[in-house]
Amino acid sequence: MSKVNGQRLAFVTTNPRKFAEAQEILQDFKLQQVKIEIPEIQGDARTVVEHKVREAAKKVEPPFFVDDTSLEFEAWGGLPGVYINDFMHKVGRENLVKMLAEFENKKATAVALIGYADQKGEISIFEGRIEGEIVEPRGTVEFGWDPIFEPVGYKETFAEMGIAKKAEISHRKKALGELRKVLSA
Repeated sequence: MSKVNGQRLAFVTTNPRKFAEAQEILQDFKLQQVKIEIPEIQGDARTVVEHKVREAAKKVEPPFFVDDTSLEFEAWGGLPGVYINDFMHKVGRENLVKMLAEFENKKATAVALIGYADQKGEISIFEGRIEGEIVEPRGTVEFGWDPIFEPVGYKETFAEMGIAKKAEISHRKKALGELRKVLSA
């Protein structure tokens, strides 16, 4: 793949917070937000991301990338996983924590999958994971489940960290770091 560094790179997302995090992580790239609603299908995370890339490719000229985030509770066998947004909208973060209260195990994994379409339209998928645990909500409530996820080794939730600190360690940072390697090759 050719270098994209210094050229336009589109991030297909309607979420301004995801875009801000990506800008923080990929500061040396000319990132452009493309706001297109892409219907999410049901399935495993990889299938969901591949679908997003293919749907975006119908409307956006490569190179571009999409992002899909999962939150996996160990006690629930990996749920809610890719359905975290549905859980957040239907029951809210406080009730999500309450639903996990009966389980001793509060371990969770935040997963980001980045689906990238290069200039030729070829698709690559990059994954980033960070372990943590589910806690009572703390910090700002600007971004989804950030107030209830405390990464291992930290005494702050993602929401308490703020965008710059979160961008240094997050699941999205890890996935975008893998994308960066390809873009810089």
